[in-house]
Amino acid sequence: MSKTVYIVDYDIPTNPAWRRVYFYKKLRKLRTSHDLTGKLSTQSVLIVQDEELAKAVHALAMEYGKSNIYKAETI
Repeated sequence: MSKTVYIVDYDIPTNPAWRRVYFYKKLRKLRTSHDLTGKLSTQSVLIVQDEELAKAVHALAMEYGKSNIYKAETI
């Protein structure tokens, strides 16, 4: 049985440093509000089943850097 997942990859510049600090602070709040627990990938990738959350993370990342969002089917 396949299921749909959303993959968000993001690149937040290290300079100026405040961009990353603000992004991760807001991302932590966003993940908490959606009851998403666990560690984030060190590769700046988030994989979720919730389309709304994926779009929210993508929009947040675009405020502070670059981001792409992909829709995938697991097999």
